Amino acid sequence: MNNTDGLDKQKTLEGMKQEILPMKPEQVYMEVDINTLTPEQRKNIIQSRWVLRDKGNKVRARIVTKGFTETVTGLDDIYVSTPIFCVLRTLLTLACNNGWTGLTGDISTVFF
Repeated sequence: MNNTDGLDKQKTLEGMKQEILPMKPEQVYMEVDINTLTPEQRKNIIQSRWVLRDKGNKVRARIVTKGFTETVTGLDDIYVSTPIFCVLRTLLTLACNNGWTGLTGDISTVFF
């Protein structure tokens, strides 16, 4: 575990557990010993790291992947979680002009 300077170790571990817990039933990852991987499999590893933030009574822990290290072969397989600003403005303009109602939501857990 790195980048934990000044954070309570127990709160940090609890935050990490809370981040991983919803991913297990969805089977979005599989823990493997890196020494069991072939050189070809090791090339396909997407790096990740923990981002930790002290929230007073708890530590918020998020695991993030470094997707920019991934080699993308099919552009149809790329997804973006947040629209670029000009698309958002266009959608809001269409909604205003057509009398549409906009709804928003918040996703607390996103799967890789």
